[in-house]
Amino acid sequence: MPTRATCVPVCLAAVLATAACGTGPVGLDDAGVSAAATLAPGSTVVYDDALRNGFVDWSWATHSLTASRPTHSGRRAVSFSPSAWAGVFFENAATVDLSRYAGLDLWIRGASPGRQQLRLLLQRGSTVLASVDVGSALAAGYVRSDAWQLGHFDFAALGVAAAIIDGIVVQDASGLTQANVYLDDVVLTPAADVPPVTPPPPPPPMAMPRLGGVDLAGADFGNQVPGTYGVNYIYPTTAEVDHFVGLGMNVIRLPFLWERLQRSQYAALDATELARLDAVVSYATGKGAYVIVDPHNYARYFGVVIGAGVPVGAYTDFWSRLAAHFAQNPRVIFGLMNEPHDMSTEVWLSDANAAIAAIRATGAPNLITVPGNGWDGAHSWLQNWYGTPNATAMLGVKDPGNNFVFEVHQYLDADSSGGDMANCVSSTIGSQRLADFDSWLAQHGLRAFLGEFGAGSGSTCLAALDDLLGFIKARPDRWLGWTYWAAGPWWGTSVSAIEPVNGVDVPQTAVLLRNLP
Repeated sequence: MPTRATCVPVCLAAVLATAACGTGPVGLDDAGVSAAATLAPGSTVVYDDALRNGFVDWSWATHSLTASRPTHSGRRAVSFSPSAWAGVFFENAATVDLSRYAGLDLWIRGASPGRQQLRLLLQRGSTVLASVDVGSALAAGYVRSDAWQLGHFDFAALGVAAAIIDGIVVQDASGLTQANVYLDDVVLTPAADVPPVTPPPPPPPMAMPRLGGVDLAGADFGNQVPGTYGVNYIYPTTAEVDHFVGLGMNVIRLPFLWERLQRSQYAALDATELARLDAVVSYATGKGAYVIVDPHNYARYFGVVIGAGVPVGAYTDFWSRLAAHFAQNPRVIFGLMNEPHDMSTEVWLSDANAAIAAIRATGAPNLITVPGNGWDGAHSWLQNWYGTPNATAMLGVKDPGNNFVFEVHQYLDADSSGGDMANCVSSTIGSQRLADFDSWLAQHGLRAFLGEFGAGSGSTCLAALDDLLGFIKARPDRWLGWTYWAAGPWWGTSVSAIEPVNGVDVPQTAVLLRNLP
């Protein structure tokens, strides 16, 4: 996005009516007559029929501050063309102290066909302090073309409750050409109207036993998407379910690819693929096990980040359909996503909250597992190399059903990646890497599930596995359980796999069994 300094030369030939970047307070109405609904004391209007309260126009999209239709209220609205990353940019040189406000409200509508991909940015100078998918704040989960919708952007949830800003931006997030968007009644809402922040109530007692089991991988395999079943990917067999459930394991994490189950955004779930997923879920839950359905997509769809190219509405649509399908099976657990990475933690939080809301809107009460950003490592939960630490941002998870746990992954090799599972750092590396995350859980009264870990069969690795699982087993108030990575039809003799070899269980399996809850 251009800064004011880089934008000004582009504007020299622009007329004031469209002010492609703004040459001053274009459209400012000093009379201050508000067309918006009655506002709470302490509100500050950014735009209603005109820019107000020191906000001026430095937009670089083709736009107008005086569109006569459609309007949400009054006589005028903002219209702009959200194409090729262009947007509207309202600057306040006096700066705005967000500690005075709870959030930003704006009304939005799109020209047909709607579903424009947009982001809201809050910035100071050229530094972006918050960036969020606009659709995540809308009731429909996307911009509608047939009705105005209110978007509320909570500053605390965005991590900017005490920030100082001088710019508000709404811009294209697709990089493509999109239909026009209309904004109206943009208001900073007062903090005084927000109830005092109180700690969340303690989670209810777990409605299920503690869990111990395995990731049965295979449906997530293959670089060809959707690919050919039996050639590029495979689902686990009933014999594998029988084997691990027969050993006493009571949970299976079942990874698959979103693109195979839903071949295009907003489409119905693919009937053939859903039948494959259903067959494993029904068989395993019929045997008394729990199944975590896990879209193994790294917060992406066909390689594009959710909320930064893929509309959040597409993600919520997927979860609405999947949750509705499994809502009547209490042994199905919804794993929101596998290992988000290389994205803003705030974007992932917004994605996750939108998906949770969509799940609960179907009436599904099922347990939800919520991962963090940065490849979801327990060891890095408090670190900031990937952006805002999960320990800070993920406190903003909102579940109307109050039935979620955080899912983390933890490998035991030198860099915690699982790329060298034969070589574990030490016999106590597991408990050491979980310690800070576990303390965070205790501090905030939260719960977790270890969704992936694995190791080779050498003596140090076996001791490290025992140490890791013993740490979890000793903390039943905070840890719901675990699934080991991995087993499945195509794993063969991979160094960390626990698929039986010629009918004989590998050494890691004995360690897992003695640490079952």
